[in-house]
Amino acid sequence: MALDWSTLIGSVSGGVLGFVGSILSDVVGVFKARAQHKMDMERMEFQSKLDVQKADLLLRQTTEEQAGNNFGKAIDAQTQLVGHSPWVKDVLALFRPGLTALMLLFSGSLALWKGGDALDFCCTTFVSLSATALGYWFGVRTSEKVQIRIATRKT
Repeated sequence: MALDWSTLIGSVSGGVLGFVGSILSDVVGVFKARAQHKMDMERMEFQSKLDVQKADLLLRQTTEEQAGNNFGKAIDAQTQLVGHSPWVKDVLALFRPGLTALMLLFSGSLALWKGGDALDFCCTTFVSLSATALGYWFGVRTSEKVQIRIATRKT
């Protein structure tokens, strides 16, 4: 039984191809693992950003609920003060109009006597803050007070 060259080359080439295939399979496995790790890291990063957003929304919701509760308590406290003394009633009745007149007088005097960039800035800021305060006093706050008073009368 003679060993010819084709059998020898065939057996060696089969072993070499099996070895190369095994190595290539391991290399492909490394690249797959790397891609999977990268995808897992991106998923964890996205999940952490989502968790931060959820926590921020929960904090905002809690803050708004607490602010609403505090606002209701402040209106209740103010409502309870009204019945104690006629002086308290008069001061509370004149507070917003008096403060409004003072703000308008002060902002008008600044507008007439302005000079320089700093005073322009102060005048603009004061006028915008006055407008915000007036909108709150005669807008949102008043309608909320009316709604709370109506709700307390029904109970």
